[in-house]
Amino acid sequence: METNKENLSIRMIRFLSRIIIKLFPITILKIISYNLPRQREYFSLGYFHYFLSSKILEREYINSLRKDDFSSAIRKKNEWAFQILKYSENDNERDVASHYLSILSKYGYVDSKYKNDLFNEDLNYKNKSSEIFYLYGPNCHNPPNLEYKNMTLVVTKDIDENTEKFKDSILFLNHIYYRTRIENNREFKDKLLDKYGKIYISSMLPIQDKEFEHSRLLPCSELCGSMALGRVLYNLILENGRFDCVIEGYDQYLESEAYSQYYPTLTRVDNLIDEQKVVQGLSDHDPLYNFLIVKELSSYINLIDSSNFRETINMTGNEYFKELLNARDFSLLP
Repeated sequence: METNKENLSIRMIRFLSRIIIKLFPITILKIISYNLPRQREYFSLGYFHYFLSSKILEREYINSLRKDDFSSAIRKKNEWAFQILKYSENDNERDVASHYLSILSKYGYVDSKYKNDLFNEDLNYKNKSSEIFYLYGPNCHNPPNLEYKNMTLVVTKDIDENTEKFKDSILFLNHIYYRTRIENNREFKDKLLDKYGKIYISSMLPIQDKEFEHSRLLPCSELCGSMALGRVLYNLILENGRFDCVIEGYDQYLESEAYSQYYPTLTRVDNLIDEQKVVQGLSDHDPLYNFLIVKELSSYINLIDSSNFRETINMTGNEYFKELLNARDFSLLP
């Protein structure tokens, strides 16, 4: 009964906090948050302080992105992560905050040092896989290159050309695409199962189609979460160990046109990319974290060709963020 009361309190506090955030400026919100008790014996008020102050930091982070203020955005996100570790009693939230800080600290964006344990140490002793992958990304301007037909093609949306001409193929899909396009569409589902050798669904929620594999997720919460390339690399490394691959069409959102015409994205409306949805997705997942997690994962693979990806991934975080702010319009964030 006590747990049910706490769950009800949490839902009410989250609902109330979201209303307050919309009604008052940050200066007033900070006064409200400051005067709330932090003590655990006052569970509801303590959680109210934690959740409201987290939402304030999230809003300040978004405001910094809207102003193209890179340093302030990182500082606010780090404050948010430290606050989670100090006040949250949710294990997943704490795990994500530790993971986030471990990645940023490795690349000099957090003063404290955190252990980075993406993979079990035995990966370092595992034989390199004989599998070779061709990761065909959302900004490829041509169909999959048949020069790599002896590799396993890996895509993150169903594409129309050349998939059957490769040694094998893997399709990684996110939960939104699965729910909106596949879940209740038996004909489309059968088409995909016939077309691709393996299909992974990235989702924190259960999926009812047992024919698809549930991909393993990097730690994720409202603080940060890996986008497509990070999820793909993470699962391929877990499944195969170290491997050779070509990465093409993953520019980390540095092209002015976020997705090519070959990529059937849900952000395209009337044949135009909705830039607001692009920057919203980047903000929700955290662009610096996503760049650094891909940079980290790339140290476990051997790149073949992939000149454009090499150039991008060899940037520092500061260089990447400067290029990103030139390419994307974060002022569109709500």
